[in-house]
Order: sequence, then C-alpha cells, then structure tokens
Amino acid sequence: MQSIVRILQKFTQYHGQKYIAPQKAGDDEDYMLQFKQDGGAARKSFQNLIQNIEQQGLPLKAQRTSNWMNQAQIARAYFYCFFRHAEDIPSQPGMALRLLQDGDSLGITWEVSVLERTLSQESLPQLHRALSVPISEPSYYLVYQNGIEMIYAGTESNRVQLQQLVETNVVRKVLIKEKIGDLTSFQNEDEFIKAVITVFERLYPYYLATKE
Repeated sequence: MQSIVRILQKFTQYHGQKYIAPQKAGDDEDYMLQFKQDGGAARKSFQNLIQNIEQQGLPLKAQRTSNWMNQAQIARAYFYCFFRHAEDIPSQPGMALRLLQDGDSLGITWEVSVLERTLSQESLPQLHRALSVPISEPSYYLVYQNGIEMIYAGTESNRVQLQQLVETNVVRKVLIKEKIGDLTSFQNEDEFIKAVITVFERLYPYYLATKE
C-alpha cells in the first residue's frame, strides 16, 4: 500500500503544470519524459486500487479512471473514478472515488456526484433528490455557489437549509461526500479496502435516492 501511496503522492508535484511532448520541449525534454512516466505510473496505481475494490462485489460497476492530464494537457493528479449501475447513462448521478489533498496528506473520498462535462437538464435535479435522505456526520456536503466551493457539515439543519437554497436557485450543486481517510494511515491494502466498503455502504442510500 505504501508503495502505491508514494507513486500517487509523487505525481502531485506536477498538478496544474502543462505537459509538452518531449520532442517539442527543448531543454525540458528529460523533465517531460519523467512527467509522462510519473503520470502513467500514478494512473495505473489508482486503476489497480479501483480493480481491487470492484472485486469486493459492489452493486455498482467502475467506469473509466480519469486521465493524468486534461484535454488542455494540464496535469490532473487527483484521480477519480465513477461507479454506476449497468443501466445508468453518463449524465445521471453516480458514486465516485476521488483523491484529494488534505494538508500535507493525500486522502480519498466517496461522493455522490455528477460528471460536469456530461450534464443534462435532468442531472442536477436528479442529484438533489439525495437531499431528501437524512444525514449525519462524518458525511458532509460539498456545495457549489457562484463558482465557489463550500463545505457544510452533515447535519439535519444543514440538509433542510440546502434543500431550500437549491429550490430557490441560490445554490447550483450539492454533492454528498465522506472521507475514507489519509492513504498513509492504512497499514495495508486490505485495511484500506475495508474502509472503502464501510463508507460506500453509508453513502449508497444517497445514490439510490437519485433514482427515485
């Protein structure tokens, strides 16, 4: 597990940097070669984690892991992978495993979310059906309002407030999330996968609510 964490953590140093094809990079050719190698290794490590999680018999199937750079060739070190029912379409809400930087540590979360680039008119109303399900901490809400991300604790008062803010179009998008932990805190992959499944089971009812 620790070797996987080192590979993923190493690639975070490139996050936000622009990748240039080595043959076009001039004096930066060697740097870009290493950039590409580290990106590929990090994505492969995350994919291996996803495959091992999927083997635990989850009711959802893993989709494609995000790439190590976006279409503008900007490095994206915080990989994610959506999980969906077989009959789901890309515009519908799913559950996603997502890396995130938490201080000096690399953490990972489950979230009930939608993929921004596949949004349809129905996507956000479907997602916000999850606000009908009671919540408690350590689950929390990630709220998008006027281009700003805000965290709301997973309390019933916040749930009711967010329902109202969504209905009045004050808030654009609300995700339900829960942190699994810092990757360095797990002694081995079995311990990590057990924590992944525990959090999945807590958030799965919110995903199901988006289908109602």
